[in-house]
Amino acid sequence: MDGASGQSVIITGLTGAGKTVTAKYVRNQLTEAVPTVQAIHLNCWWSHTQFRALYLILDNFGLATDIHRGSTLHDELISRLEAYDKRS
Repeated sequence: MDGASGQSVIITGLTGAGKTVTAKYVRNQLTEAVPTVQAIHLNCWWSHTQFRALYLILDNFGLATDIHRGSTLHDELISRLEAYDKRS
């Protein structure tokens, strides 16, 4: 919140332990405290490929309108996400 880079977090635990609820709560608290933060919940069981995960992130920010699963390169998705991050 002081301009420093974000940190990655890995949450592990047994089924039903509350991992998803905890992650969503932290996300909601962060976005309330810092309105400029954009955060989404990405379920990796539903988007289990790297391409699909990147696509869903870009789609959430309105940046996936011309992405085609068969012809858009993985590097293009990364480049779009990096460019979006620099604008934010």
